Amino acid sequence: MGFDFSPDLLVVAAGRAEAGGRLARGDLRAPPLADASCAAVALLFTAFGYFDDVGNAACLRALARLVAPGGCLLLDLPDPERVAAGLVPASERRTPAGLVVQERRRLSGERVEKDVLVRHPDGRECRWSESVRLYSRLELHALTGQAGLEPWDCWRSLSGAQAASDRLVWWATRS
Repeated sequence: MGFDFSPDLLVVAAGRAEAGGRLARGDLRAPPLADASCAAVALLFTAFGYFDDVGNAACLRALARLVAPGGCLLLDLPDPERVAAGLVPASERRTPAGLVVQERRRLSGERVEKDVLVRHPDGRECRWSESVRLYSRLELHALTGQAGLEPWDCWRSLSGAQAASDRLVWWATRS
């Protein structure tokens, strides 16, 4: 089962055979699933950290409630040290559909702030901003413990603990 808050992204996901109609609209802070109903909960591609610290903690508690005994929670997050060392302040790319995507990034305290401009071939423009909190391993350890989970491991990538990347893949379990 998968869920997202964005109706547009749910439409995209519904077009994939793998989704098999198992999609719902919901907020991470109030998931549309029953408590202890999941053997595993995974948030991939920096889906965690968009709220303030209170909201992020509430989000993690809500997700932890979904994890059945013996199950696990996986968070795929940016590594704060590597992000700070290698942040690209500006980029531009053109998609196969002809969209021009410009992104501006900056560090602001413990957050990465990003402004996005998308120019369509017909001249229309869309703009939005994103703000993601960067959490250290110690902070993640404390947050998962407060959510009722036991921190288990932290990997450098989805390929495993020894792989090199700019990611932190945080594992926690429910006993």
